[in-house]
Amino acid sequence: MDEEPALSDLLADRAHLSHLLQDFTSGVVSATAEDIATLREELGFVEGQISASTGGEPTFTWNDLVVVADHAPTWQRPGSTASIVGISRQYERSGTYLDEFPTGNVYTVEYDDGASADVPQAMLHAT
Repeated sequence: MDEEPALSDLLADRAHLSHLLQDFTSGVVSATAEDIATLREELGFVEGQISASTGGEPTFTWNDLVVVADHAPTWQRPGSTASIVGISRQYERSGTYLDEFPTGNVYTVEYDDGASADVPQAMLHAT
């Protein structure tokens, strides 16, 4: 069974491929259209791996209205409607914040009264 690459390795690969693609498309390095297409495919593959290893692409975006799931903890106000005011992807978190929300995307939501809470994607639904 193949071992999943570490996120740090994927991020390093993405940086390397992005720089190489920039060199190819700017003419710094001589490349054929086929070389560029292949490199773009490889970069897309690495982006997909990063997305998969970090909880996927965010389902919601800033200012989206969401409803907090009925089974969410009380402090997240189950059943309440809120607006997305922040998005934290898994690979952007560290320390105690990563311990509190170990997987997937986490959203900062703001309720009608101005209060806010951090809520994992699994606890939110579109209105």
